[in-house]
Amino acid sequence: MKKQIFIQFILLSQILLFSCISTKETTTTEIPESEETLSQTENTEAVEFAEQTETAEGESTDDAGTETVTQPEDKESAIPGSSTESKNEPAVKEEVDDSKISRNLIGTGKKTQKELYKFFMKNNKKASKRKVKRLAKYYIEEAAAEGINSDVAFVQMCHETGFLRFGNLVSEDMNNFCGLGSIDINNRGATFETERLGVRAHIQHLQAYATTEDIELHNELVDPRYEWVHKTKLVTDIFGLTKTWATDPNYGAKLDAILTRLESNGK
Repeated sequence: MKKQIFIQFILLSQILLFSCISTKETTTTEIPESEETLSQTENTEAVEFAEQTETAEGESTDDAGTETVTQPEDKESAIPGSSTESKNEPAVKEEVDDSKISRNLIGTGKKTQKELYKFFMKNNKKASKRKVKRLAKYYIEEAAAEGINSDVAFVQMCHETGFLRFGNLVSEDMNNFCGLGSIDINNRGATFETERLGVRAHIQHLQAYATTEDIELHNELVDPRYEWVHKTKLVTDIFGLTKTWATDPNYGAKLDAILTRLESNGK
C-alpha cells in the first residue's frame, strides 16, 4: 500500500515537473513575439506620427501660401504700381493753396463777412464798423444771387471808394460803390436810395461784363447802364476790366494787388 502511494507520488511529481518545463518553454518562446509585436507597434506609431507631422507642416505651408496669394486682393494693394510696403506710407497729395482767391468775375468768393470786415478795417480804421459789416454782408448775398465772385466785387469797391473815403466825383451819400456812370463834374455818377441797392447795381454791372445776353438776372434790374454793357463788353477776369471798366492801364493790376493782400489778410 505504501509502495503504491509512493509510486503515485513519483508520477505526480514527474507530471508537475513536466508541466513546469513546458510552461517555461512556452513563456520563453512567447516573450520575443511580444517584444517584436511591441517593437512593430512602436515603429508603426512612429511612422504614423511622422506622417501626421509632415501633413500638418504641409497644411501650414499651404495656408501660408494661400494668405500670400490672397493678400493682394486688398483694395490698396490691388492698385497697379502699389506695394505692401507703400500701403503703410502716407499718400503724397498735390498741395493746394486754399488761400488763393480767384481773379475770375464769375464764381464763389472764399472770404466770409467777418474776414472781409477785418481786412477792410485794417485799411481804414476810421470807417463805420456797422456800415462795413453791412456792406460785407450785402456783397456776399448779392454776388451769390447772380453768380459773381464776392471777393472780387468787394475788393473793387475798396479800390473805387478808397476804402469808403470817397473824395472824388462820387460822394458817400450816393451809395455808388463802384463809380457807376461817373465821368466828369457834369456826370458824377448814379445815385441809389439804399446801400443794398447800390451794392446790387455794382454786382449787376459786373454780371453784365462777365455774361452774354442770354443770361438773365435773378434780382430786379437796378443798374442804369446794364443793357449797354451787356451788348458791348465781355470779359472773364479782373484784368479784362482794364480799359473797359476803367481807362487806367493798370486797373487790373491794382485790383490784383489788393486781392493779394486780402489772401494773406494783410494791409
